Amino acid sequence: NDTVVYTIDYAREDIDTFVFCLARKRCAANLQKDMNDLNQFCSERKSADKRGLGANYQLLNEIGEVATTLFDSHVTNFIDKFPDALEYIHISDQYTGMKNADQQQSSSTSNPAAQPSTTTTAGSTSQQQDALNTSERSVRRV
Repeated sequence: NDTVVYTIDYAREDIDTFVFCLARKRCAANLQKDMNDLNQFCSERKSADKRGLGANYQLLNEIGEVATTLFDSHVTNFIDKFPDALEYIHISDQYTGMKNADQQQSSSTSNPAAQPSTTTTAGSTSQQQDALNTSERSVRRV
């Protein structure tokens, strides 16, 4: 599987803060459980069928109007035309990574010699580094 990560940095005054995710049903629950920001700010999953995105997707959003703003007819038509091309879109100004990454970081700081070597994807390291930069918010779409 290919992964595409777009990072867009912007100033605080450019846009309101929000946490949003559109995901396939089969991965929405895992994302909500594993991602700190989705778990904290998006308490419920809603069907994306009402937005014209098909019953295979679920929305996790802090602000309900975000989905209407982000998904115009061009985007929904693309998603309908290529349903297998999109696993999830995650946009957040509160991104801090996955819960597992936090647990690994705390164990590595307490005893670095006991930390086993792990293989990570190219995007996860840069995502974690970007998440540490608190002076800017980042938009993440995967």
